Amino acid sequence: EALSTEERDALDEIRRALGPDSLKGASPDLEVLFLRGYRGESNWTKYASDQLNETLEWRAELAADAIVDNPPSMRREFEGQWRSGVVGVDKDGFLTNTNNFIFW
Repeated sequence: EALSTEERDALDEIRRALGPDSLKGASPDLEVLFLRGYRGESNWTKYASDQLNETLEWRAELAADAIVDNPPSMRREFEGQWRSGVVGVDKDGFLTNTNNFIFW
């Protein structure tokens, strides 16, 4: 779903707060997850930018993005067995996710 005008303004505020160097490695999807995920907080953009910044620092510290270059050996099998994704929104407008677990 496209960002509303309010969300676009909030995302611009988050990006300004973090600065361009902090957002290196952050996908637009990740930014939107934090933007929409913390919408109910009293100081929405400050809280979202603080949480996103902490997450980006943690990912950098652990070199979390390196897994993209070196995926686990059975990644495709795993993804085929454990499908998940966003399926809609709840009554408050928050994204809802589903996970399909298959055990054998």
